[in-house]
Amino acid sequence: MKFSTIIGLGALIHSASAHYIWYNFITTQEQTTAAIRQPLSNSPVTDCTSNDITCNVTPSPATETVTVAAGDLVGFQLDNTLYHPGFSAIYLGQVPSGTTAAEWDGSGANWFKIAEWGATFDPSFVFIDLNWSFLNTTIPANTPPGDYLVRVESVGLHIPGSPQWYISCAQIHVTSSGTGTPTKVSIPGYVSPDDPYLMINIYYPTPTAFVIKMLFKTLLFSLLAHSVSAHYIWYNLIAGSTTSTAAVRKPVNNNPVTDVTSNDIRCNVNPTPATETVTVAAGSTIGFQLDNTIYHLGPAAIYLGKAPSTAAAWDGSGANWFKVMMLVPSRSRLSFANLEFNFQIAEWGATFNPFSFSDLNASQLTTTIPANTPPGEIGLHVVGAPQWYISCAQIKITGSGGGNPSKVSIPGYVSPTGT
Repeated sequence: MKFSTIIGLGALIHSASAHYIWYNFITTQEQTTAAIRQPLSNSPVTDCTSNDITCNVTPSPATETVTVAAGDLVGFQLDNTLYHPGFSAIYLGQVPSGTTAAEWDGSGANWFKIAEWGATFDPSFVFIDLNWSFLNTTIPANTPPGDYLVRVESVGLHIPGSPQWYISCAQIHVTSSGTGTPTKVSIPGYVSPDDPYLMINIYYPTPTAFVIKMLFKTLLFSLLAHSVSAHYIWYNLIAGSTTSTAAVRKPVNNNPVTDVTSNDIRCNVNPTPATETVTVAAGSTIGFQLDNTIYHLGPAAIYLGKAPSTAAAWDGSGANWFKVMMLVPSRSRLSFANLEFNFQIAEWGATFNPFSFSDLNASQLTTTIPANTPPGEIGLHVVGAPQWYISCAQIKITGSGGGNPSKVSIPGYVSPTGT
């Protein structure tokens, strides 16, 4: 596939604090910090026999309980990126009869796992969620109705023999007709401090597939494991410190676009209109969150389209689009440069032993708006190909940039016979 382009961008590396907090709860319908029992600090829990392992160390009470339908997306956003290597999981805790999610302390054998993120081993050993800032899954369709706690954990194994748990819990009410009865565990009690898979040295000798499989001995319940749909949707805009589903022209279904000559290649097939335009400064982080993880192999890119009038009124036509980010395998690296902008294309390299795309298993794509981007209203386009999974969002860029990047039309930026 040919990607004609335009401007590139150097990856923005932020200075990280020593630790992090899962601070924001995300569902198909909304996102909220109020539903999370907020940790008081970003320090990890290190004693897995303590009650702190349930929902962190005396967290601040949540002030709301979010209603979620079985089958809907749930997830957590981090205030950083996962830079401590290790594994992650999401659990549901079924609130005992006679109490509520707000009242329950998480005690008892009421917890079951609904998602986990492990490691890959070929061509090299790496944890799947490394450098992510979101973890998302769906409420299994057969989950019984009622109040639940949703618990996220990321277990850092970067200090051999001293695992670190980064934990948050959110309060939800599940609507459903499900009757599933998964086996449940207690937290604490689901792991032991001397479990070999928590004590392993992830640096030397290099862990094997067998060792890492031991990490997940704590039952991923087949009864409630959700089935992954064949496709996915970019549903949430990330713009600086803001996230917004309302700014996305949301696709009406998760089917891909397959005709690159059609106007559907621009912002998908008759998407639902966005209801807001988000203001973001040049130089800020920009990107999209997926309702799944990228499991179809292929490149991905983010384009900006300069709106002739307002972002809300523009249909994306004309030669107004320029690329600000692309993910490709490192051997097919495309050196996109624009001397005026003086940026290199943002790219996470992949390997060819075996061949692999670097966005595989990611659930979000982010980059930064080039600092020299002229101010004004912009259409933001994310794409994964050659089955195109596309969304557009509406933003207004502030700044004093006077850059004039070369632009392309969409459709027109690729050929159906391109390689």
